[in-house]
Amino acid sequence: MYRSILCLALLGCASSDDPKTDTGIIETTTSTTTSTTTTETTTETTTGTTTTTGTTTTTGTTTATGTTTTTGTTTTTGTTTSTIVDVDGDGYLNDIDCDDGNFDINPGAIEQCGSGIDEDCNAQTVCDDTCLVEVDFSLCDTLAAAPAPFLDWTYDNVTAGQVLDDSGAAYDGNFNGVPTFAPGLVGDAANFNGTSWISTPAVLPLPPAAWTYVTWARVDNATMNPGAFHFLMTNGNGLPAYSGANMYLANGLTSGAYTESGGNAADETIFGGPDTCEGGWSQIALTFDAGASNVWVNGLPQFTQVAYSDIGWGAQPFAVANDPNNPTRNFVGDLDETQVYDVPLTSTDLEYLRMEALCANVCASPFDVWPDLDQDGYGDVGSVPTQVCAVGPYQSEQAGDCDDGDFDINPDAIEQCDSGIDEDCDPTTNCDDSCLSEIDFSMCDTLVPGPAPFLHWSYDNVTASQVLDDAGSAYDGTFFGAPTFNAGVVGNAAHFDGASWMESATALPLPGDTWTYVTWMRVNSASDNLGAFHFLMTNGNGLPGYSGANMYLANGLTSGAYTESGGNPADETVFSGPDTCEAAWSQVALTFDAGAANVWVDGTPQFTQVAYTDIGWGAQPFAVANDPNNLTRHFVGDLDETQVYDVPLTAYELETLRLQAFCP
Repeated sequence: MYRSILCLALLGCASSDDPKTDTGIIETTTSTTTSTTTTETTTETTTGTTTTTGTTTTTGTTTATGTTTTTGTTTTTGTTTSTIVDVDGDGYLNDIDCDDGNFDINPGAIEQCGSGIDEDCNAQTVCDDTCLVEVDFSLCDTLAAAPAPFLDWTYDNVTAGQVLDDSGAAYDGNFNGVPTFAPGLVGDAANFNGTSWISTPAVLPLPPAAWTYVTWARVDNATMNPGAFHFLMTNGNGLPAYSGANMYLANGLTSGAYTESGGNAADETIFGGPDTCEGGWSQIALTFDAGASNVWVNGLPQFTQVAYSDIGWGAQPFAVANDPNNPTRNFVGDLDETQVYDVPLTSTDLEYLRMEALCANVCASPFDVWPDLDQDGYGDVGSVPTQVCAVGPYQSEQAGDCDDGDFDINPDAIEQCDSGIDEDCDPTTNCDDSCLSEIDFSMCDTLVPGPAPFLHWSYDNVTASQVLDDAGSAYDGTFFGAPTFNAGVVGNAAHFDGASWMESATALPLPGDTWTYVTWMRVNSASDNLGAFHFLMTNGNGLPGYSGANMYLANGLTSGAYTESGGNPADETVFSGPDTCEAAWSQVALTFDAGAANVWVDGTPQFTQVAYTDIGWGAQPFAVANDPNNLTRHFVGDLDETQVYDVPLTAYELETLRLQAFCP
């Protein structure tokens, strides 16, 4: 009968006889030591394994990476930088040694239960949470079952006034006072406050000479049960002439028991067992076999031989946390998995019960969970996962929450652009990084692709002197100056310094009245493109007589465009679109449809109607970051995913391109 609960710290107390030594860059420490030994001034860098025997004196700077072994006296004057640290010499470097000042604490140490110290540097196997002697969890699948209990209070099944008997014998326990229930070692446990207890309504019909009490107990601190006889379990010591047996804590943490025959105080046999521990669970038991009694704590017995064969169960109900003679000595603390047997359990039986409770925390397929304090369904991305068998409160199987204190911030949240917050915990879709209007990422799976581009410079495919055309039309762009490439919105982007640009080898054979420019752009500062006409894209405005269209930035961040027919300045139509933003990506576009022109920034249009139907592409190559009339007005900043279409894209098609860059 294994119950699945959180594995927590109960996955075992790991031990190892083979310490492992790690090497690599661990930590940098600086120390200065002065010596009168013969001094050599040097600056030395060592990588690898260095072994020195004798006396070494160094004045200067020594940097060592690797494994350094020195036998003898080493004196250093100056600064020593070491990237390898094993201060306590236990064979474990301080990246995995949780106390590098204590030789007995390292990942190869055996956990000492009840010490309050994590000796093996593994929070998953800290026995201090259970106060156990070391447990061999490999035995979980090999233990022989103990006999069935006569009474079994797991404290998992309770009504308004009773704890139900899970053995099926219907020896339910009635509440006296107000015990409470909370997660215990296995399932729930009962908490007693010194004025509450649980008892059967009648005596248990057990044989007088052979029986067992066993339970798990936990007290938060030793002051909770001062003095003698804070009863954990009892079936005797009531009114005179009552016989029975009792299991108690005394003086805080010392376990003990006494048996009584005929209510005669002289007949009592009092003996102490091993101590329980403070703040941790202990399995405690009292076995009786024809006068031979044992008190057990976590498998360790304290044997006392008694001669009373007439100890029986006929006079008192069975009770937990109650001293029937003195209510000021009721037990204060937690009990779990309380059982009574009509046979004396053996040490093997008790070990089975002990392992059964602990193996309940070891499931066949444990899995990771992360703290989910805001209960938004995602665990804290920065926390260490815990292996469990079942998801508990405030836990999630999914990590990824970049703010576990805010329900509205998680990977499923819709990004609120310009909020200054990464709501969806994904920097690649952070609108604040792209200066975008709000994106509805629910559209990502429903987008209908638009027409194919006529030219596509993604800046991901470049040679020594060209950016290749990913549209397959072979309108590659030639470098002028020295553009560079860095991370962009998608893949790489091109960076232009004001003295560099790219252009096609020839003009693009596009129709004069229907076309689209679209690109992603970013400027580090509004001061990078002051004044008018820092061209992002152009196919005109060159020598007199050239017609074309241009997309520009003006006065730092204001987008704009003009169209020209015949090279006549009077024919130019200059208009401004929405502003881009500083130090963030913006999608900018210019569409032209039989004289109707639009400038778009992140899906927001600025409409201007023009009447020039003879705007064409025949005179100038297509270029980016270049003003052919004024070299001082070249664009300074980054461009990515530059495209030209032979049709005017619609608002939906531009939005599709915008989302395609950001959808996961």
